[in-house]
Amino acid sequence: MKAMITIKDQKGIALVTAILMLVVLSVIGIIAVNVTTIGAKITGNTRTSKQSFYLAEAGIEQARELLRSRIAGGSTVSGELNSLKGVDGQLVDSTNVANFSGSDDLPFINTTTLGNGNFRVFLTNDISDGVTSTADTNSQVTLTSFGEGPDNSRAVIQATVLRVPIPNLPGAITLPGPNVNFHAGNSNASEANGYSYPAIAVNDPTSRTSAIDGIPENRRDNYQGLGYDGSTNPKTPSVVNMTFPDPWGNLSQLQTLYQNLKGMADFNSPSNPGFTLGTQLDPKLVVIDGDYAVPGGATGAGILLVTGNLVFNGNIDYNGIILVIGKGSLVRAGAGNGNITGGVFVANIAGPDGNINTTADNIWGIPTWDTSGGGTSDIDKVLSSENNALQMLPFVKTSWRQLYQ
Repeated sequence: MKAMITIKDQKGIALVTAILMLVVLSVIGIIAVNVTTIGAKITGNTRTSKQSFYLAEAGIEQARELLRSRIAGGSTVSGELNSLKGVDGQLVDSTNVANFSGSDDLPFINTTTLGNGNFRVFLTNDISDGVTSTADTNSQVTLTSFGEGPDNSRAVIQATVLRVPIPNLPGAITLPGPNVNFHAGNSNASEANGYSYPAIAVNDPTSRTSAIDGIPENRRDNYQGLGYDGSTNPKTPSVVNMTFPDPWGNLSQLQTLYQNLKGMADFNSPSNPGFTLGTQLDPKLVVIDGDYAVPGGATGAGILLVTGNLVFNGNIDYNGIILVIGKGSLVRAGAGNGNITGGVFVANIAGPDGNINTTADNIWGIPTWDTSGGGTSDIDKVLSSENNALQMLPFVKTSWRQLYQ
């Protein structure tokens, strides 16, 4: 039988155990510190990456507005492209972001500081015209924006933008809808002339009947233009039922047009500092959510869009396009002279809640036109005035992507 060996002295085991536990705790502590540090770095990188992305996006938006304002000021898309080409006579191939490095093209927007970073934007042609070409045929171009944020973070965004060619208004007065609530002016001197266009354009036969019924028989020759017949008794006013081109007869496109104009308006309220309806030398885009009463004697030029009830108090002179899109009600109160040179569009699409911003219930309703307040209240469809106003419309994004250097 073997004898059992008893270890009597175990004093050293506690020290070994303590050292092992200390080593394990130290390793755990080091791992925890590293994880925290890495997490902080990831959070920091995410934050700076987002900042550079937002800077690049801001560059796209500023370039879009700059392009619009230059075109509105008389420039052309081809002219803008030509002004940026390098000595080789063509633009950089923007399909590959690496091509911008060392390019001799001029930036459309030079390095611009914003917050704790900056952006720079290049303008090139679209793929259809050939990205290196300086000849534009479709009002569509490419914007490439480089954003630089803190800690050398960078982001590149490229967007194709299109200036949708909005057609002229169908008539001097355009009233889309299933019917119209039409009350012509009381004055024998009150006229609407569409020239080669209708004085009143509608897109429903019931609307045509209602509009004609709303004009006193002795004043029907005050509405001249396409379809006017002065040989009949009573005379046939220029009221034409027709199919409207987009966006004038397209509800969703009208909503989009409203949103685009609202986003780039010079003024959104009469209480805005420096509020003005514009002049022919300095036209303004004014978009007012809700009702608006234009004071008597007011003048303006450009585009005026009102989503509520638009009221003219007395003589009003305006050169451009007046859009009443929403509740679709235009009323002229008070006497006095006044000429609208361009065109007027009134569409009731706000739906049961009367709010155009709640698009889910927007439907075609019956627009109201009431100029029975007296005075001349002439409306002349002058294409040059309309075209000047249409030049103020924005470039919209048709495609978008983030690139990586």
